Amino acid sequence: MPTGRWLHVAVSVDRDDPTGLRFYVNGAPHGPDLDPTDRQGSLTNPEQLRIGATRTGVHDLFWWFFNGRIDEIELFNLVLTPDEVFDIWYADSLGKCKPVRPGICECGEWTHPLRVDYIIGGPRKPIFPGSAICGETVRLFTQGQRISIINFTGDFTCTGDANCLAEYTWELTDPLGALIKGGSGKNINVNFRASKYGDYTLIIQPICGNKECPPCEITFYVTTIQLPPLEKEKEKE
Repeated sequence: MPTGRWLHVAVSVDRDDPTGLRFYVNGAPHGPDLDPTDRQGSLTNPEQLRIGATRTGVHDLFWWFFNGRIDEIELFNLVLTPDEVFDIWYADSLGKCKPVRPGICECGEWTHPLRVDYIIGGPRKPIFPGSAICGETVRLFTQGQRISIINFTGDFTCTGDANCLAEYTWELTDPLGALIKGGSGKNINVNFRASKYGDYTLIIQPICGNKECPPCEITFYVTTIQLPPLEKEKEKE
């Protein structure tokens, strides 16, 4: 065979066919067909699969290596026909370098319930610490003190075959819908003075790949008068 250039070499083996051992070079049969029928039985053995190397001598002390380069190796669990071998060679790199399909990343669910911690009075002068979970409305009674919302715990799990991890964006708006602060990741650190009374809404948006998944929404209802739970709706009317 010529040297100094790439060659496509293939071997097919059918151990039930007296002419079932065939060699191919550049898509064409090369040399006579051989008889592999005396090599029956299982191929299972404790040895490593070696390509381009072998060991010989007493106790397999000597190594012999292929003098050249080997690339784009492929093993099949079936006997390729001559036409199939030719098609692989003729396709060149298009037949071997398979296109990589981008992994699919889909929305999953919250595997650990999301919880947000907050402090009335701020971290330096805490008056009342607490926590809230997804979908909850928390009533906060203040006299103009600052409110701190710090971080969140919980995990959103993405699905699909891309093994992607969820990312997060978040934003906090005041009762008029104006943005107080927004950001990304789990490091929420908002310290604000509740100058208006009403609903302050925190929305945490999980993202899987480039898909926005169902968000978590927590409402902080800020008031100065401590009312029984059922009177919140009356006050809003």
